[in-house]
Amino acid sequence: MEITTIGRGVGKYIPDEVQINLVFQSRSIDYQTALTEGNKSIDEFVNEVLVSLGFNNNELKINNLTVREERKYNNQTGNNKLVGYLFEANALLKFLYDKDLIALFLNLISKLTNPPHFTLNFGLKNEEQHKNELLQKAYQDALNHAEVIAKSANKQIKEPLKVSFEPLNQPFSSLSSFDSRNILYSNETNINNFVNYLNPMDIELEETLYALFLAE
Repeated sequence: MEITTIGRGVGKYIPDEVQINLVFQSRSIDYQTALTEGNKSIDEFVNEVLVSLGFNNNELKINNLTVREERKYNNQTGNNKLVGYLFEANALLKFLYDKDLIALFLNLISKLTNPPHFTLNFGLKNEEQHKNELLQKAYQDALNHAEVIAKSANKQIKEPLKVSFEPLNQPFSSLSSFDSRNILYSNETNINNFVNYLNPMDIELEETLYALFLAE
């Protein structure tokens, strides 16, 4: 007798990693100036923030860097006139959840000449471990269902014949997210108040597994 069941593994996790997405920008009517000033803003962040947090250059992951034209449409001529250049670089910084480090980050970045725009997100460091935990729970759930069905037919589960699942496509991140434009971090009091009340939402994940068992 073959029995097909569906198992679900559900997990609820407290975020243990801070994920900061940064956007460095600089504008100028001159291409070289936009590039130079943009690079300068990254260097300033590395020297004044990253190093002070105790990290090295390799821990700031820059995943995109461009300098593009900015144009404005002229109603009279019907042309797009070149008005300048925009330097933009996207970067990611991760570290273990630590309120003191978050407060220090906000204090340091508030003092920069050209601070990057950023968002604070919260995730899980050991994603593979949690994926495996969810799969184990899902398999046990599928097995439990199969055993109930087998018992009702006076049979016993002998072995799994086939197990399949789709890779988990849920983000391993908290729904809590904070944008630098909405964080009042202009002074130390504001920063401390924000960090003291900071309590990211738990991360809830679910894995589904399909299993075929042989019962005799």
